[in-house]
Amino acid sequence: MKSKITTILMMAALVALWGCSHHDDDPDIDTPETPTATTVSKGKPGWKIDWQYNELAPQWTSPNPKEYENWMIIMARLEDELAAVASEDDLMGAFINGELRAYNKPSKNPEGDFSGRGVKFILKILGNEKSNQQVSFSIKYYSQKLKQMFTLEGVDYFVNEKVWGIDEDYVLPLTNGSSKYPVVMQLAVKMNLAKYGLTSQPGDMLAVMVGDECRGIQTVENEITTTSNVPVTVFGREENEGARLLYYNSYDDTVYDFGTTLQIKKGSHILTIQ
Repeated sequence: MKSKITTILMMAALVALWGCSHHDDDPDIDTPETPTATTVSKGKPGWKIDWQYNELAPQWTSPNPKEYENWMIIMARLEDELAAVASEDDLMGAFINGELRAYNKPSKNPEGDFSGRGVKFILKILGNEKSNQQVSFSIKYYSQKLKQMFTLEGVDYFVNEKVWGIDEDYVLPLTNGSSKYPVVMQLAVKMNLAKYGLTSQPGDMLAVMVGDECRGIQTVENEITTTSNVPVTVFGREENEGARLLYYNSYDDTVYDFGTTLQIKKGSHILTIQ
């Protein structure tokens, strides 16, 4: 994501909330001593994370503009995954120190609807804070179709009469704040596929599964080599949830299980398959 924003709601500060752990090989990841690859299925898999949940829509009340002297504006775009199921009943709110300061429904995209790429929310955030005053800041997004609230939280600055998201693409990583999957793991996968007699190519896929439920997907853009670190964002319902890794090899159109197990936990971790 490109963004020139250096103050309020800096994305680096928010993303760091879920990615501040160590980067060493994780002791809870089990890799078999003897390389084996079990065929799971033939054909490209339809792996997909199920974001559907059961939360009710919030009953927010607009703040009274007469009670505030200052303002700032954010125009935020939804991630493509959430934009694909956006509707005109979705809501996004901005909170400062736990107090609702702005909320809105989505603005229409260039195609004149509320779905697909380009779903944006314009929030005029009110406040009596001094310019550049540090505050606890959060953005909440409720998806009507998914029945779920997504929340990003951090500490940043109120900047009076500042506008963000007009000249830059301002995308919030809202899936990292899922109420259904509160545990977010940034997993880097290292694979020595040659030991399994497998040939990698663009279009290969990795998936982290809990039982038959997909919790993380990554399509590979380049050939996987012994020096590759394939990133997979993994979503968990609770800490230390048991999972396994599956690999789709597009060269022979087959899904493989290496017998590798892991535990889903917050932060950044490395999984090595040799």
